[in-house]
Amino acid sequence: MTAHSWIAGLLCMGLSAPAIAITNIESHRAPSTDDGVGGQFRLTAAGKTGNTDKHSLSGQLRLDRHHGATHWFLIGSSEYGESNGEKNTQNNFAHLRRIATLSDDWAWEIFAQYQDDAFRLLDARSLLGTGLRRHLIPDTGEQRLAIGAGAYYTREVYDLTSRRLQEDYARGNAYLSLQLPLNAQSTLSNITYLQPRLDHLEDFYAYNDLSLQVNVAGSVFLRVALESRYDSHPVADVETTDHSYTTALVIDF
Repeated sequence: MTAHSWIAGLLCMGLSAPAIAITNIESHRAPSTDDGVGGQFRLTAAGKTGNTDKHSLSGQLRLDRHHGATHWFLIGSSEYGESNGEKNTQNNFAHLRRIATLSDDWAWEIFAQYQDDAFRLLDARSLLGTGLRRHLIPDTGEQRLAIGAGAYYTREVYDLTSRRLQEDYARGNAYLSLQLPLNAQSTLSNITYLQPRLDHLEDFYAYNDLSLQVNVAGSVFLRVALESRYDSHPVADVETTDHSYTTALVIDF
């Protein structure tokens, strides 16, 4: 299989709100279609000392299996953090997806997902979904333009201050994925999701990820990204919009 990427160092700053639920799976897609099994392990550590003492540790494991027209991938991750000796971050995530290539342009996908986040009110979220994907131009690994549409059924359990809230419902899922090489050293990517609740269309999630990756030396890249998330009906009295930006050192191997 072709090389994957390992983020060796990560600095994140921004605003956050409880459990805005879109997860950017597009950024985890492997370009290779060669038969075989591959994987990736990512370990990220971050810290801050001075007026505030903070540290966090996160790990991510990815496994891929390509066989003919079928591609399976599994992603699992966990994060833990403390601030001034008090735990302030604890979350887990797992995603399993099967992609069946139907033609040069079309693919059918099914997926299952689980996540929890103790400090963003989300006690547990599980879902099952399916959808179609169409490549508008050939996916070369460096260049991509694709759209997707489907739906998923989810159960979300929130641990609110005064009560425990459980919701079971279906959402639509539509996305547009663009990756464009600007020159031999840099690549621009933008991924947009829209997920309306099917029984209540004015309740929707929206997400956008804009990133630039620049080759700085050999297989070493610098990646900067801006994420924007919107939840029209958050479960608690919090802001509807969440922005964050990241700077990462990426090593291909």
